[in-house]
Amino acid sequence: SVFCMPGRVRAVPVVVLIGAAGVRGACWAGCGAGPLCVPVGGGPPASRLRRELRGYRTKLKAVVTQNIDGLHQAAGSKRVLELHGNWTRLECTGCGARSTIDDFDEARAGRVPHCPSCSAVVRLDIVFYGEALDPATLEGAVLAIAGADMLIVGGTSLAVYPAAGLIDYYQGGRLVLMNATPTPYDGRADLIIHEPIGRVFAQIQGNV
Repeated sequence: SVFCMPGRVRAVPVVVLIGAAGVRGACWAGCGAGPLCVPVGGGPPASRLRRELRGYRTKLKAVVTQNIDGLHQAAGSKRVLELHGNWTRLECTGCGARSTIDDFDEARAGRVPHCPSCSAVVRLDIVFYGEALDPATLEGAVLAIAGADMLIVGGTSLAVYPAAGLIDYYQGGRLVLMNATPTPYDGRADLIIHEPIGRVFAQIQGNV
């Protein structure tokens, strides 16, 4: 089974990384504190999903996400395909050297980091507005979804492309859509849960 977890990504154009120093600083200042995670809980429609998942407890093959915070890995997920990258990884805009946010005190403090090798600005390894998704990550997501027995899509209106279009590659017969509001793909789903994703998983936690 594959779990798709799109997230909220701010539309920040990549030009902020190479523009005026004040603009770059504002961007990094917003990243220094890291992402916020707000949990929710409660609600009844998870009983069928709980039954469906019992046979899949050890069969989660991949998590496809637009989140950039690394929380899926922190929760124990082994194969996470991050469509929009990860804010803890950094890349030099000059020489391409890769590092992590822990390598730069200024990055953790919300200041613009510079490469120690070539002095160019170091950017977050995430997909900014106007950039294309990483081809290898996108291909991995397509293959994982196409080969899944069960596909759970949670916390998305399925209205933003190209990520929303990945659902078209699913060929199985257990499509679960979990969102607080209806989606354009509800007519194709085998199970629809119109509840906040955190509320549903709070119910099935410990019972799968």
